[in-house]
Amino acid sequence: MKKLLFLVLSLWSLALLHGYPVHIQSWKPDQDVKAINALNISIDSVNRRSGAIIAYVRDETEHDLLRSHGYDARRIPDASREYYEYLRDTVWASKTLVNEYYDITEYTEFMQNIALDYPNICHLEQFGNSIQGHPLYFMKISDNVSVNEAEPEVKLVASIHGDETVGYIMMLRLIEHLTENYNIDPQITDLLNNTEIWICPLMNPDGYVNGERYNAAGIDLNRNFPMPNGITNPDGNPTAVENIAMMDFSQDHNFAIGINFHGGALVINYPWDYTYTLTPDNQTILDMSLTYSSQNQPMYNSSEFEDGITNGAAWYVITGSMQDWNYGFTNNIELTAEISNIKWPHASTLDGYWEDNRQAILDFIAYAQNGIKGLVTDDMGTALLAFISIIGNNKVIQNDSQLGDYHRIMLPGTYTIKASSPGYIPQTAEVTVPASGYTEHNFVLQTAAYMNISGIIRDSAGFPIPNASIKIDTEPQTLLQSDANGEFSLINIPEGDYKVSAWGSGGVFQKTLALRKHGPEDLLVLILQNPIFADYFENGISNWNPSGTWSIIPDNGNNVLTDSPSGNYGANQNRPISLASPLSLQSISDCQLSFRAKWDLEFGWDYVYVEASSNGSDWDQLDAITGEQEEWTNLNYSLESYSNSDLYLRFRLRSDWSGSGDGIYIDDIIITGINSSHAIYGDVDMDTAISSADLQLILDYSVGGSLDAAQLINADTDLTDGVSTLDAYNILRYMKQSSYMFPAQDPTSPLLPETEISAYMEEGALLISPSDELRSLHLDIPYVIQNADSIESPHYFAMDAANGLMSLVSYYSMADQLMPISLQDPDSSFELPAEINGYTSVLDVQPSDIEDDISSVALLTLSQNYPNPFNPSTLISFTLAKAEPVKLEIFNMKGQLVTQMLNANLPAGSHSVVWNGIDSHGKAVSSGIYFYRLSANGSRLSRKMVLSK
Repeated sequence: MKKLLFLVLSLWSLALLHGYPVHIQSWKPDQDVKAINALNISIDSVNRRSGAIIAYVRDETEHDLLRSHGYDARRIPDASREYYEYLRDTVWASKTLVNEYYDITEYTEFMQNIALDYPNICHLEQFGNSIQGHPLYFMKISDNVSVNEAEPEVKLVASIHGDETVGYIMMLRLIEHLTENYNIDPQITDLLNNTEIWICPLMNPDGYVNGERYNAAGIDLNRNFPMPNGITNPDGNPTAVENIAMMDFSQDHNFAIGINFHGGALVINYPWDYTYTLTPDNQTILDMSLTYSSQNQPMYNSSEFEDGITNGAAWYVITGSMQDWNYGFTNNIELTAEISNIKWPHASTLDGYWEDNRQAILDFIAYAQNGIKGLVTDDMGTALLAFISIIGNNKVIQNDSQLGDYHRIMLPGTYTIKASSPGYIPQTAEVTVPASGYTEHNFVLQTAAYMNISGIIRDSAGFPIPNASIKIDTEPQTLLQSDANGEFSLINIPEGDYKVSAWGSGGVFQKTLALRKHGPEDLLVLILQNPIFADYFENGISNWNPSGTWSIIPDNGNNVLTDSPSGNYGANQNRPISLASPLSLQSISDCQLSFRAKWDLEFGWDYVYVEASSNGSDWDQLDAITGEQEEWTNLNYSLESYSNSDLYLRFRLRSDWSGSGDGIYIDDIIITGINSSHAIYGDVDMDTAISSADLQLILDYSVGGSLDAAQLINADTDLTDGVSTLDAYNILRYMKQSSYMFPAQDPTSPLLPETEISAYMEEGALLISPSDELRSLHLDIPYVIQNADSIESPHYFAMDAANGLMSLVSYYSMADQLMPISLQDPDSSFELPAEINGYTSVLDVQPSDIEDDISSVALLTLSQNYPNPFNPSTLISFTLAKAEPVKLEIFNMKGQLVTQMLNANLPAGSHSVVWNGIDSHGKAVSSGIYFYRLSANGSRLSRKMVLSK
């Protein structure tokens, strides 16, 4: 009982307390904002023209804290509090006066009644409770409201600060406006038919009930969200229950865009709030912000903010904001709308606010239809959980795993978009968003196979590199070394896109590779390239022009670059260190910058900028490094936009007026790229590595595919001024045999021997009987190929069936496989142009002339089996001209060896064996067509038989 009484008294006492605003005159607003934030005191607004900072303190203790830090913080009248007390004591108490500001009970009744009155388009969802037990509501408004549809979701939230109430009323009016005008107003009808709209009018009901900025625990909810930099409690308080509920609800949905409404200013504020660095979607966010402000004339015509919009941090830095959390941790690109200079204006003014904001809100909701949208499914049409990214933009969004739909907000333009899902092969596509606003693109992902990769590290001349280091960004990361032959292996790696790095005595390799299965083996060659530029700082900093104290110091036996070699860096620093001479990237593609670094910089205030330029005057920001990184880490950046130009590079320390740190340490700066004027033999797909994909491109080319001029140069591995199936075999050998080098690299590399194959017709099928030495074969068959499935499986293979073209290569002997090729209406005999092991030939194809009668003369004959068709066994008879080694083998329709009936020395004469339909593993085979082949004295004969069960 005593505990309960204490709790009631504590809550009653807390309700009697309330925060209030103070005015601080500042001539250095950035410095003062930083200092006030450090005290965990909420800044409400900053006027950079007048130098006025308005902050809120919870009580006299916080007020005294400001004074103790030298601030002349003067309490100012709180008009919002005064109007709240009037409402509380007069309007809400009487229950008879006309009340635009619903009290908490009326609010609850309003929300429930709307849901009851419009059940087909409204659904009321309680997503939590406040500390004092008031419900937290979202109203969903959409045409098929009970169904989760493949439509963009939009989130609108108001009154995260309980005393900022215009947004609260605007959301109530919006709910009324949407419901009353559906199927009447064309824009509203279109919005509800194509959007899922979620509206939370009152996120901080306790603050509203108490006329307070804070929740009932005295927490400023918009300073209490986890931050994208990993800080979970930026204000020093535990995460508020209202914020936990909002985060859980948001992560259960896939909001495309959102907006949260505030009062106290008139401006659209966009992320980030916590750092001066801009988001990857800054241009889109600017356009989205202008979509709102341009429809709100008082806002757009602001004398303080150009076009009525501002970057959050550029206005004033805060930590723990809801819009930063949304952008950093969810799909949602969220804005903060300050829609009234007066936090709690008189009810008589609300009509004017509605007129100012009504169209702006509707146009904002419609913005969710912009960009790229579509579905991600497997090949059976089942929705997949997938991650959607835009190449060059590091914000990754997640689709709705239930329906598979995604909605990526983008400006008009052409983008490379990628969909990836665990267990599936990632897929990329080039998509153009038209000026009209949006386009659709669906992804159908294929299940990823697991690969066992056999790899070799080579230098640009083709020599294998022993003891090279390899890093692959699998989960977890894979680190390994090549052996004495330059070889390495990766076991059980799913197909996917991986960032791969390798370095050794032959140079470096760094690239995101699409690792896929192509053919029967998983093979990979990584080619180390000499860097375009490398500096390990062992010989000083002569390659650089330092400003200030940039210098080198020893670190674990190595020299490293640092901005402050003696202690911490100072305040108000702006010190670059630049390359002494620009690098020419003419004819260089796939250019990358990498270096190792660790740093200690005051988070959010002090930065080391990594900057690049093509002229030394206009600098682009590659990165803005801040915070703390205790261990050495590898950083990588694309320099592709500087290809075919000069590259200027610099690192620049920028510190503010207070606070300090140990600075940054940098080592192993490496710039790599591919010189397009230098051939990388074997790298046909131009990804700076060699894999089975390169081999397959050549096989496809040999049967009518296309390669561009640069690809043809890389594909010509033997410098014959042409590309053939033999080049595909050379690549296969290059990937399998570390001691082998292309003839283009080493003219003494061994060539394949000349060899012959047998080709003859048997009942409409062309039968190819390979020799032991066959490794590369191209056929130009003068008939349409109907079926060659038996060849496709065990070899690297390509075919143009309509034109009779077929190519295959194998690292291993193909002599144990019969190759039946079904043709459309062939003649019994014809000439067959072929390229065998790189040597051209024309084969004279004749029908099999095996006679059923076995002659007593010295002939090799093979009779038709009897009976045929058979079940369960059949007799196979043959005649030998002389005593000699004999093999009798049986193959299925795919050319796979089923069993070997004989492999022995037999005397001359007639012989017979019985096959009972059992394979080499002792298992009965299924019904179907089979071939049996007799090999003796360098000759081979084959016939077809049918097992019918």
